[in-house]
Amino acid sequence: MLEAWRGIRAAELGRQLVRDARQSQACRILMSIPGIGVITATAFATAIEEPDNFKKSRFVGAWIGLTTRRYRSEEVDYDGHISRCGDRHLRGLLYEAATVILTRSSSESTLRTWGLQLRERTASKELPWLWRAS
Repeated sequence: MLEAWRGIRAAELGRQLVRDARQSQACRILMSIPGIGVITATAFATAIEEPDNFKKSRFVGAWIGLTTRRYRSEEVDYDGHISRCGDRHLRGLLYEAATVILTRSSSESTLRTWGLQLRERTASKELPWLWRAS
């Protein structure tokens, strides 16, 4: 009986999440991007809360942890892997959405075109499966 109640409750929470996302202007804009669904849009909108807190859009990426970590020494200066600061769950959702845009999206959007051009400029050693899939 407890399992049945949990199932009903989970379904109701899912419907409520979809309903709330459809009522939010920010979530509707985000969900218009291929690869961004209700969960990713809601997670992003709630994590950012007040977009005016960020002077530039690149600051959002840094806050989430999607910018490269920089290593500097007297003779060495290079960009490393992403910093992994911020919300780990949101970063994973955005990574998954980017993968969908680059590998599964059939529409030629400017975002997908930009991502494919970025792929051509940078040969990522970390994500060979992502670059081969499209």
